[in-house]
Amino acid sequence: MEPGKLAAQVSLLDSHPEVDFVFTDFVNFGEFGIGSRHTLTCQQFRSLLTNEVAEHVYIIDSQAAYKTLINENFVGASSMMFRKKLTASIGSFDPKLQSSEDIDFVFRAAAVGSLGYVDMIGHRRRLHATNMTQNMKKVQRCYLSVLQRQLVTSHDSATRLCLKQRISEVYWGLGYALCEEGQLWESAAMQIQSVKANWTNMRPYMGLVKGVLSYVSGRHKPQAIQN
Repeated sequence: MEPGKLAAQVSLLDSHPEVDFVFTDFVNFGEFGIGSRHTLTCQQFRSLLTNEVAEHVYIIDSQAAYKTLINENFVGASSMMFRKKLTASIGSFDPKLQSSEDIDFVFRAAAVGSLGYVDMIGHRRRLHATNMTQNMKKVQRCYLSVLQRQLVTSHDSATRLCLKQRISEVYWGLGYALCEEGQLWESAAMQIQSVKANWTNMRPYMGLVKGVLSYVSGRHKPQAIQN
């Protein structure tokens, strides 16, 4: 944690009682070196920083934050600070989720109110081989369950369309990774789910073709579906 992080977040909450949730930027580091600021990789999010209420301090509209979160996970779990009353309203982190419990919580927070953002590096996160997030297939499966929850609770047609498009992309990505590993049956199942989520997405169709070609060419043979 960087010096000044907590003080800056408390100051925002004190100055703006209408805001219940505030976060900062962060940086990843590890054997690869030091990464760039996380939000610099989130261009949609950066475009939301228009309501500057103090130097490097912003309030982000609830609906805009929610829709952007569908495509960009711009909040780091260790960067959050929120009022106790927020958890009384939306609940806390879901212990049933093995991953993506942070974005699940942020979705719920953004659905009920504006978010506060302090544009500073608040903490640095070390990445290593034993990080839970290194198991990308597991992470993506949990992420899918979070997106599907939002699809169930959302009643806005434009938001539902964005969620379906994102769900389709995540299924496609899982299918691609599984095909590369030779898990052709499971890959095909993921590509079919991708089509069901958004039939206009051409990637899963190409993914199914790739799986067939991998089988015909002998590059991969189908393996049993793994849970």
